[in-house]
Amino acid sequence: LFFEMFLIFGTLFLFSFSFCEPSQNNWKLTQATHQIRNYEQEQLLQLCALSDHERFRNYLKYILIPRPVGSRNHKKVQEFITQSLEALGYKVESTTFTQQTVVGQKTFTNIVGTLDPLIPRRLILACHYDSKDFRPNFEFFGATDSAVPCAMLLDIAASLRNVIYNRKSKDLTLQLIFFDGEESFREWSDTDSLYGSRYMVKELEKRPYPEYYSPRNRDLDRIDLFVLLDLIGAKGSTFYYHYPYSVLNAYTVLPETERQLKASRNCIYDLPTIFHDLMINTFIQDDHLPFLEKAERLDNLFKRIANIPEAFFRDQQRGEADFTFEQRLNIVRSTYEQMPVKFLSKYSCYIEKGELDLFEPYSDQTMEYHIERIKNSGTKEAAFRIKNRRFSKLKQLISEGTYFSDREMRQRDPWLYYHMIGRFLTENESKALFYSQNSQYKFSDLLLDFHDNKKVNDERVKRENSYRKEPKKFFSYETKKTETTISEEEKERLRKEFVIIMHESFLEGRDKEFDYSEVDENSKYDDYVRINQDAEDKYFEDSDD
Repeated sequence: LFFEMFLIFGTLFLFSFSFCEPSQNNWKLTQATHQIRNYEQEQLLQLCALSDHERFRNYLKYILIPRPVGSRNHKKVQEFITQSLEALGYKVESTTFTQQTVVGQKTFTNIVGTLDPLIPRRLILACHYDSKDFRPNFEFFGATDSAVPCAMLLDIAASLRNVIYNRKSKDLTLQLIFFDGEESFREWSDTDSLYGSRYMVKELEKRPYPEYYSPRNRDLDRIDLFVLLDLIGAKGSTFYYHYPYSVLNAYTVLPETERQLKASRNCIYDLPTIFHDLMINTFIQDDHLPFLEKAERLDNLFKRIANIPEAFFRDQQRGEADFTFEQRLNIVRSTYEQMPVKFLSKYSCYIEKGELDLFEPYSDQTMEYHIERIKNSGTKEAAFRIKNRRFSKLKQLISEGTYFSDREMRQRDPWLYYHMIGRFLTENESKALFYSQNSQYKFSDLLLDFHDNKKVNDERVKRENSYRKEPKKFFSYETKKTETTISEEEKERLRKEFVIIMHESFLEGRDKEFDYSEVDENSKYDDYVRINQDAEDKYFEDSDD
């Protein structure tokens, strides 16, 4: 029953998405809107017939041996799983790593078999192939823990191979993971267990997907559903919806499918019920935990920041009501999803040092700067002091003129300059701007305009996202101009917005060529003349925004 059920479950999930052509641009949308649908009775029976009990037993006999990490049998099972997947046409990726354990250095190997690696989304079925080492007391075969689940996965791999290849939808593929090092070497603990799954999550977080395209998505994001099989095969086993580990809409497929199959004499009609429509609240330590840990930690961080009203800015002069908790939570979550580096810059005062590892997979030069800054400061007061010093330096640079001249700003962000200013200039206007740099605005006016114009932030988000999709190019005044004409008033508005964005870029530490350490660590910028108290007060009311 077990392998028939999971065979059908996998097929249901893989086939349930509305048929569409694969797309690198819409896979996240289709992932978020995936709906599992039921099959007709006749279709389920056809799927049930795909499983081969004799083939399953043949797989099992090569795995059902004592196989503790580092043993000869462990190596044999590893090679058998790899060869079996390759023979079935799966792309196999074996990752070997060495790690210090409570019994010294140990070498582990995770095995991943993917039917079509080019497809963006994954249904993952997983198990662990190592067994607990009880030597010299006795040899442990680990039938349910987890030889049977591993044999089930190989049988499913064989059963679904041709079916998946022939389906119309190409956005979702089957991936089988065989974890190493699930068992502890001594007493189970957070550090002595789950060696393979903990290592794999870190690796998946590091890999951008696609490599040439996205600054945010990682291989870890490609998982639609992660199904872990463990402790399966004993007579009389029953399964329930385990809160908070189970995905409810996915789990409900299992008891419903079991009921449908029992209605027919051609499949499992005379077997006891295994999957129940009951929820139990339990804490289970297994290879699913590393995959859930980051999501849970991020959720806790989002909620903590959302509970701090002063972290969000509203213009009280316009009588705008304060954000509700749900609104603040949505702002925090969307900021992280759209641009992790912006999230880290915006809410750095509320991020603890122990949470910085949540951002390391997305690390670039700007992100690394913010991570180091938080590590070195760690307090809200220190972050406020840094922002204060940058504010002072910003006014100095504006006064000097060169750093925020059109020429310099265009060089730092040519794409943005072209789309907000350059494409609307005549050739003579372009030349005049770059021969004369007296086109700066009064900073206090620009700063106040910024807070009164929400469109600036919206345009920034779009700009930052689009940066990752197309390479930056330098535009000179010889560039072919667009046919679009706009009024002088609109030109003036766009120029102000552009300068505001460039000022904010400096304040947030995104000017990659600028050495911020000379400002952030320099106390001379603590003592400066307050040119416009209203503008500064307005700014520091939003010091954490």
